[in-house]
Parts: sequence; C-alpha cells; structure tokens
Amino acid sequence: MSKGKKFIFILADLFFLTILIPILWDYFNQMNFRWELSPSSEIPYIGEKLPQYIFISASILGILLLFALLIVIFYPKTYMEILLDDKAGSLTLKRSAIEGLVRELVLDNGYIRNPKINVTLYQSTIKIDVQGEIIPRVEIVEKTKAIEQEIKESLKNFFGLNHEVKLKIKVSSIVEKKDSTSPRVV
Repeated sequence: MSKGKKFIFILADLFFLTILIPILWDYFNQMNFRWELSPSSEIPYIGEKLPQYIFISASILGILLLFALLIVIFYPKTYMEILLDDKAGSLTLKRSAIEGLVRELVLDNGYIRNPKINVTLYQSTIKIDVQGEIIPRVEIVEKTKAIEQEIKESLKNFFGLNHEVKLKIKVSSIVEKKDSTSPRVV
C-alpha cells in the first residue's frame, strides 16, 4: 500500500474515531447495564432501546475502526518496480518484465493453457499468482512443482533477484481432449 493511501485511510479513520468517542462517552452515562431499560427518549416503540443500541453499535464500530487503523498502518508497501544495484550500475526491473518471464516459462512447459499471471512486489518478497487451464496429463502435481522451481531459478539466474519468491498456481479448469476420430455426417 502506498504512503498516500495509508495517509488518507489514517486520516479517515481518525476522523471517524473523533466522532465515535464522544458518542460513546455521552451514552456511557445514560447506559444502564442492568437488563431493565430506563427511558431515555420520547420516540415511541424504540425510545427505550435507543441508548443501548447506539452504545453497543458505537462500541463495535470503534473496535472495528481501531483494528482497521492497525491494519492500515502495518500493511506492507507494494512496489511497481525493483531497483537492482550492482557494482557496474543499476537496473530498474518492472513488474511487467517478471510477468512476461513467468508467462513464457509457463507456456514453454505446455501444461497450463491461457495463463493469467499476477505479480505483486514487496520490499523483500515477490508474490506470483498463476491461474489457468491445466491440460490433463500424468503427474500433474509433480509437473506444477517443477514449474514452480523453474520460475524461482529463472528469476534468480536471469534477473539476479535475491528476493523471496512466493508462487501460487491455481487451476481454473481442466482442458478436455478432443477426439480426432469423431464421426462425420454424410
């Protein structure tokens, strides 16, 4: 998550908390924690339950906003490119280059058809999701593990990446083989 998004989410969260905390403070004094409710408003039918509803819902909302604030603060920053420094110079590696390399490796193996590759770059980790239709063959699990290992090695050898690579392959469907001896209509 970029710093700009984090800043906006933190400001929005703090805004909601500044509204919610006074409501909790005011209704805490009106809240009767016994099972009996005392009337707090002139609204018919719901007037007796209104303070309890507002207090409980505001408490739940406040807890959810505190958790959301912690998630936003500690959410890892994603990058669009990686800077590779070397003694000879530096190279900027874009996410699309990694997607292209992974797509070529998957297509070269021929076990996954119509692959959809999604790459997410973090500071020290690269997350790669490959999704596609698998062609039915023997030892599919071993073949996908071989593809995973080949992708990891290619990223290290070709680009010189020292990042941890997390690779996930999802099979969306199995491609049916078409019979070549289909009957003809005469």
